[in-house]
Amino acid sequence: MLQPRIWSRSTQCANSAWTIARAYATATKTPLKASSSTDGSQALAQSNDAGAGKLSQKAKNTAGSFMRTYKPRTPGVRHLRRPINDHLWKGRPYAKLTFPKKGMGLGGRNNTGRVTVRHRGGGHKRRIRMVDFHRMAPGIHIVDRIEHDPNRSAHIALITSEKTKKKSYIIAAEGMREGDKIQSYRSGLPSELIRSMGGSVDPGMLAAKTALRGNCLPIRMVPLGTQIYNVGSTVGKGAVFCRSAGTYAIVISKEENRKKCKEVVVRLQSGEVRRVDPEACATMGVASNPNYHFTQLGKAGRKRWLGIRPTVRGLAMNAKDHPHGGGRGKGKGNNIPQSPWGTPAKGGYKTRGKRNINKHMIRCGDLLSSFLLTITVCTIRESRERVANREKITEAMPLNIQPPLLNSANPWASTEEDLVKLYQSPATGAVTVRTSLLKGFPHDPNIHQYIYFDVRFNTVKDERSPNANSTFNTLGYSPTPLSEYLTIIERIVSTSKPRTNKGKKPFIVSVTGTSDEIIQCHKLISECRARISHPLHMEINLSCPNIPNKPPPAYSSFALQEYLFALQRNKILQDPDAHVLVGIKTPPYTYHDQFQNLIDALLATTADNLKCPVDFITATNTLGSCLVLSESEEFLAPSSEPGSFVPAAASASGTGIGGVGGAALHAIALGNVRTIRMMLDKHVRLAPIEIIGVGGVADYPGYARFLSIGAVAVGVGTALGKDGPRIFQKILAEVEVLQMLDKMQLRGNAGEKTMGKQIDPDGKVVEKDQMVNGVDET
Repeated sequence: MLQPRIWSRSTQCANSAWTIARAYATATKTPLKASSSTDGSQALAQSNDAGAGKLSQKAKNTAGSFMRTYKPRTPGVRHLRRPINDHLWKGRPYAKLTFPKKGMGLGGRNNTGRVTVRHRGGGHKRRIRMVDFHRMAPGIHIVDRIEHDPNRSAHIALITSEKTKKKSYIIAAEGMREGDKIQSYRSGLPSELIRSMGGSVDPGMLAAKTALRGNCLPIRMVPLGTQIYNVGSTVGKGAVFCRSAGTYAIVISKEENRKKCKEVVVRLQSGEVRRVDPEACATMGVASNPNYHFTQLGKAGRKRWLGIRPTVRGLAMNAKDHPHGGGRGKGKGNNIPQSPWGTPAKGGYKTRGKRNINKHMIRCGDLLSSFLLTITVCTIRESRERVANREKITEAMPLNIQPPLLNSANPWASTEEDLVKLYQSPATGAVTVRTSLLKGFPHDPNIHQYIYFDVRFNTVKDERSPNANSTFNTLGYSPTPLSEYLTIIERIVSTSKPRTNKGKKPFIVSVTGTSDEIIQCHKLISECRARISHPLHMEINLSCPNIPNKPPPAYSSFALQEYLFALQRNKILQDPDAHVLVGIKTPPYTYHDQFQNLIDALLATTADNLKCPVDFITATNTLGSCLVLSESEEFLAPSSEPGSFVPAAASASGTGIGGVGGAALHAIALGNVRTIRMMLDKHVRLAPIEIIGVGGVADYPGYARFLSIGAVAVGVGTALGKDGPRIFQKILAEVEVLQMLDKMQLRGNAGEKTMGKQIDPDGKVVEKDQMVNGVDET
């Protein structure tokens, strides 16, 4: 067979300029699937403009998003396609962690000379890399390099212990690069980590600090909905699942008994759902080289280099070699499709005996995905009944807040007297209870305080001052436990009647705590709603900035998913008649990645056609890390020394730093509501989530701004503490005045027609000369 002309070495050297101009390899974008890299196309586009086959450093770091093709100088490279992985080590492996592979020339035969594995034989000489699938060594490890392993599809990483300097090979995670620091927590949590969390283990903080790419954890520590690879099955064994290129599993539920994890349920990529031991290993991330399955070898010889011999069809064999063999033409003699040993090959023939049941496997990939969470605690029949009942109320009950005005969870909604006034006010459409815990918060008035101040000059003001438009607080949560608040709500509903004709006025019970405590709170609220037949909703406060060593969980995608998946599992398994809407209260987000973390966490709960457990979002809570200074004469003196400031309020941390609300928060609250609304509307499954806008509302313009950008209701906090419940009547009175002017077609001259008129604190329209020091003389 004639071969294409191959230039000799001397000719290539003489024509080096021609060789450079006609590069041999080029990088092309794969049309099949894009990886997680977002800017790889731009990097490779720039590199291709500079010269084919020469990749920039940015393109090297985004390897896996593209495939490399070759100019057809020979027929064997015309169809050759390989993933671009230019970040791989070019040298030899670490010799001390390898040993030669023997038996390459045995052709798949055992010790008696019989062929036990067909289509094996020959191939290039190899050395086996000893990969650590247990990851029991504690401490920080440095990634020295990423290597190609000829014995597997995924890449491997050579790591060195920072403490012992011992080297080992591990399966590399996608995105792992030289210089990365990884750690294993299978031997226990380091004392430094526990001290950084304030001496106790907080699930949200623990996930934020440990659930990082490449880290190895006991699978009980992995947050729900997280992608993992190198998954073990039992304690003694190493990783046995998800070890090949691009594979991963997802943690979908954890079964607990007396607050101790009993077993973890994971879903593999095949769709199989199975139980694993809670102490089994799991590595965070996705196995490296995800585009390996796009590889095209280009010629049969490369198969032989890999030690794979040709496969012959049974139809082309003799009758003695295969049941399909013999005969004339392509007929197989009316035999059913079967293996060389007579086992049926099609028609769903099962080879596993009825007694040989895998007790760890829960379901295969062909069952309905609606059983994904319920199957872990009940039989398939019970699961179908629960899901069927749940489908009857799939359409979420919207927040029925009319008028769309309510209080936020704040100190002025703490006592029974406060809640009665808010409930009886005709201008409130709902009542929000101050954030509580199961056992109450240890409130200390010496360190948990709030003040009013003027945001323009950062000066402390009395709450009765007209310039006191913002609040600064170092408060925690309510000292009243949740059970007592539910008792108060029962008394209010049974003894008081709201002065409104627009149906039952709902209560929004704000709670916080760990994910397990939130589930208990949800059960208590559901039981209370069933007893009193009154609309009760639950708001989860994940955004308080004033708790030392406990950052708001809503800033971390992993911590947020821990709460959301626990809620999802609980809402599916609960009584379908318990219509308790669930919302989350978010902190002020300041850049795009924080918003994206929220959306990603919500989307993670909608996998497998499940409904998102969040029905509404309250945006936003107070802005943390703020400081207001007192107006002491010593501090204001020009000769004051640096550091001689006096905080305006004490705090639990001792720094005087706390959260800001009111007018100072209005602009960022509007931006949060608008951004979250737009990002929710981009996803069909998240579009039904409603938003309650909170932040700096003290009059009609602020109220109208929130409604105009997508909020379904508006919460009032700072103005409630200043003016009391009459602030709601004042806002609605302004609305009525504008509606009246609209009817009179005088909206354009509203300023002239209302000149000389003012709305008093009780919400009545009076003449300005009838107002003396804010009191209506009439």
